[in-house]
Amino acid sequence: MWVQLPLLPPNQELIGARAPQPDKQERKVNEELVALKAELVSITKKMDLPDFRRKNPRWLVRNMVVRNAEHPQYGRAQEIAKELLRRGVATF
Repeated sequence: MWVQLPLLPPNQELIGARAPQPDKQERKVNEELVALKAELVSITKKMDLPDFRRKNPRWLVRNMVVRNAEHPQYGRAQEIAKELLRRGVATF
């Protein structure tokens, strides 16, 4: 079924409309996610991994162990990847 949406009068355009600003809690969560992503990227750059997979936490959790189990920061990278998955980050 097709529904026609009402049109705005010409003087009420949405140009310049601002998106709602995140509150303090949302900003804190976003900052934490950015920090976790940056730390994961810096750790995985030192590992034997395909470049195009470094930003996929699901792939990292399942496959990072194959060539990197002995890497000194493997445990931390695994923790970060699992945390990102818990927070709903599939790729970045």
